[in-house]
Amino acid sequence: MSCASEGYKRAAIVLGWCAAVDRMQRKVLGLGLSAFNAASAKLTAQASGKFKRWNKEFTLTSLGELQTVFDTELVVVLEGMGLLDGNQAQRLETCFQYRNHSAHPGQAPIEDPHVVAFFSDINAIILQNPNFKP
Repeated sequence: MSCASEGYKRAAIVLGWCAAVDRMQRKVLGLGLSAFNAASAKLTAQASGKFKRWNKEFTLTSLGELQTVFDTELVVVLEGMGLLDGNQAQRLETCFQYRNHSAHPGQAPIEDPHVVAFFSDINAIILQNPNFKP
């Protein structure tokens, strides 16, 4: 948060997102890549409901491979694993958009309320969530 308090709001959001992704990846590694792979396969097999269009079946064997999984796909599979609910996953997608708007800035501003909302969400949904304890 010192980045944000010094006025580097975009940098703070990018670094905060990195911390959230690191925590999610550590959780996956703790549970085992086979559990992640199985969850992605289970989502792929769904013919109806929220995940009926999901078509990403992973067969990861290493941290390096896990790190190639796109952030939003990681969130989807974590929801499929029951570590996130639908509302949490959706809020993380919003946080990811703030991250994108910060890393690839355009005309949309990143102001104090955005930073507060971002950190409030990743703190509650990931960093302080018992499901993601290291």
